[in-house]
Amino acid sequence: MTARLIVGIDPGLAGALCWIYSDGEVIDVADLPVLVEGKKKSIDAPELARLLIRHGQPHRAFIEMVGARPTDSRTGAFTFGRNLGAIEALVMAARIPMMRVSPITWRKAAGLVAGVGKEASLAAALRLHPSARSFLEGKQARHDRGDAVLIASWGTGHT
Repeated sequence: MTARLIVGIDPGLAGALCWIYSDGEVIDVADLPVLVEGKKKSIDAPELARLLIRHGQPHRAFIEMVGARPTDSRTGAFTFGRNLGAIEALVMAARIPMMRVSPITWRKAAGLVAGVGKEASLAAALRLHPSARSFLEGKQARHDRGDAVLIASWGTGHT
C-alpha cells in the first residue's frame, strides 16, 4: 500500500503544520503564516492555502480541537476563534478531509502524561520521529512545531 500524505495542524498564531506520510516519515514542518497589520495579527490565508498543498494533495488533515479558556480575554478568545475558523475554512476549501483531535487524545498517544510541560512535546516528537529532527532543532525548536508533529503522528493511525 502506498503511504498517504497527512497534515497535522497546531492552530493559533504561533502554531505550526506538519506533513507526514502514513508510514511515519515526517517530510516538512512549517510555522503557520501570520499577517501583521499594525498591532493586529491574523492567519495569512493566501499563504496558508499555498502551504496546505505544498507537497501535493493531503489525504487528510488533523487539527487540534481547541477552545477558549476561562483566563482568555474576550478579545483574545474572539481572535483565536476567528483564526481557527480561517484555518478550518482553508482546509475545507482545499477539499482536504478534516478531523479534529483533542489535546488529551494526541498527547496520551505520544506518551505525554497530564501536567507535563509544553516542551515535553518537542522531546516526544524527536523521540518518535527522528525524520523531524531538522525541523525541530536550533531556532526551530518550539513546542508548537512538536505539537504539530505529534498531532500528525496521531493521524497516521486514524486515516
